[in-house]
Parts: sequence; C-alpha cells; structure tokens
Amino acid sequence: MDQYDIEAIHPDDFINYQIDLLPSKVCQALKKMRVALKKPPYSAKDLVIALGRNQLPITAKVLSEYLDSL
Repeated sequence: MDQYDIEAIHPDDFINYQIDLLPSKVCQALKKMRVALKKPPYSAKDLVIALGRNQLPITAKVLSEYLDSL
C-alpha cells in the first residue's frame, strides 16, 4: 500500500471521516441501505445499534444524532 500512498485505517475511522465531510450523503446512503434490509427490517435506531455492536462504536454514537435522517 505504501507504493500507492494508501494508509489502512479502521472502518470506524473511515466512516467518521466521511460523515465529517458530507453528513447528508452518508445519511442518504445509510437510509437507502436500511430501507433495503427486509429480513429483518431495521428502524434507524436498530441500524445504529447494529453498527455499534459490529465494531463501529464511534460511528454509532455520531449517527445517533442523525436518526431522523436515517
């Protein structure tokens, strides 16, 4: 990765960088993903909880402020 000047970072950090850059686009993408989940269906709160349980605690905390947009 060095030859391409790419730094590996944790997914939680990557997502948070994206939220900082364009929160509306991230929320829009996550809402689209959430709506597509059918078995089981997820509420916005369910999605945030699931993200937190899956090694994305910072993302879950930040997104809890955007529940109305998810």
